[in-house]
Amino acid sequence: MPKCAFTERLLIDSSFYEQLIKKAGFGLLTKLMYINAKSKDYPREHNVMSEKCFNDIVSNEKKQIEKEQAVSLLKASFRPINEPASIEAIDNEFERNIKFAIELASKSPFRTIILTSQENLDKYAKNPHYMGVKSIVVKANQDAIQTIESMYKETILT
Repeated sequence: MPKCAFTERLLIDSSFYEQLIKKAGFGLLTKLMYINAKSKDYPREHNVMSEKCFNDIVSNEKKQIEKEQAVSLLKASFRPINEPASIEAIDNEFERNIKFAIELASKSPFRTIILTSQENLDKYAKNPHYMGVKSIVVKANQDAIQTIESMYKETILT
């Protein structure tokens, strides 16, 4: 199976999952699975989420079978990763995700896109840790979905 060398990695926050992935259903998760599986540089770890956010999402599922299905689907779509301890200790999700995105961008491909919801876009943009950082971009709603679509098309064309 040919692999894709993407120009940026994806960091999914909890609001993107709750407000967009859950509503879009399996189609968006499938595209994220393809991107994750076909990544040349980070197979199965191209799309990531902080383990703290991931555990919060899974713990919100009511029934045990839903939790098990959620874990399987989500781990195929994006990998929960422990941030370095200094980042994981940050309570503010926006600051934590920005610092985690910067950490991810310290390695090739040196760019990270944070996917979020429209309501949180300003919270990232106004965060002092984000201002002036060129290695990360925050995208929401349709812009974020178009990014996923574009990366997915790349996977099916290779």
